[in-house]
Amino acid sequence: MTVRAVHSGGEDPELSAAFMKTSMAACLLLRSKGFSPRLPLLLSAALLMAGCGGGTSAPQGGSSGVPQINVNAVSVAFGNVSVGSSGSQTIVITNTGSRSLTLSQADVSGGFGFSTRGLTLPLTLAPGQSTSFSVIFTPQIFASDSGILSVASNAVTSPTLISLSGTGVQRSSGVLTVDPSSVAFGGVSLGVHSTRTVTLTNTGVLDLTISQNNLTSTAFSVSGLSLPLSLAPGRSASFAVQFAPNGAGLASDILSLASDAANSPTSVVLGGNGLAAPPHSVTVSWDASNQAISGYLVYRANVSGGPYTPLTTAPVAAASFTDSTAAGGQTYSYVVTAITDTQIESLFSNKISVTVPSP
Repeated sequence: MTVRAVHSGGEDPELSAAFMKTSMAACLLLRSKGFSPRLPLLLSAALLMAGCGGGTSAPQGGSSGVPQINVNAVSVAFGNVSVGSSGSQTIVITNTGSRSLTLSQADVSGGFGFSTRGLTLPLTLAPGQSTSFSVIFTPQIFASDSGILSVASNAVTSPTLISLSGTGVQRSSGVLTVDPSSVAFGGVSLGVHSTRTVTLTNTGVLDLTISQNNLTSTAFSVSGLSLPLSLAPGRSASFAVQFAPNGAGLASDILSLASDAANSPTSVVLGGNGLAAPPHSVTVSWDASNQAISGYLVYRANVSGGPYTPLTTAPVAAASFTDSTAAGGQTYSYVVTAITDTQIESLFSNKISVTVPSP
């Protein structure tokens, strides 16, 4: 039995020619030693595969005789990318085989915001040669996205798959948290104010900037908040909110904080109850005069030492007087004069000072 030819498809002509020369040299050597091409089956097949006896042949394929594709990353994670902008990652493809590698197609499937840039196909890479291109993520919605980049080539392992992932977020994904989110001042008397502290914290992953605060009621006010205010992730700032009722009854408002945070505007609910100030009065009494008089005049000053303003328009007969116009939280000074029967007024008496409770 004689094997006439062994053929393996896809041979390289240059490699085949070189291989044939080597094979013919082996045949000549065997013949010079007295061997005939017509040998038993195993030896004859081996020699004819090497080109002995006039058959055509080619070396069998192996990893050293084929193109091989290598990529620098089998998965690409873009992380958070603002909607309306793009993130970019570089992919490097290298031919690590011993034959030319031809890239024929690159497609993205399963994702809405992924694309490639800088890759012109078809592209042939010689052994050891590399090429690079960009994978772009341009999110369209505020959500996570994923896809597969498939690169087709003449490599045995084609197609080569690269997984892609990313999340579309607000242009700033800072999140503004307020503590407390509502402030109840309770009952506050007219003429008095109450203060509470509010703390702002950026619980997001990017910086945020607070640009404006808004209130509609004049009973509430903000202090200690200088705008614009920037907060890095995890950072906090505190400010004061005051309630000074301008009338009796319930009052409410919403403090609105505008920022570039994902949850802007952020609100703080405010509420309080204005209480009418309790009535105050000051009763002044003195020793009665031992002379004949028609009565007394009572004077009051808002500061020690005057000037004094009369609280009575006509002399009072009693040796005491009640000031019902006194306001809470004020300090007053009082003096008294005596009026004779002939309408002559005495000098001021000694001064007495009184501080009215508040409220």
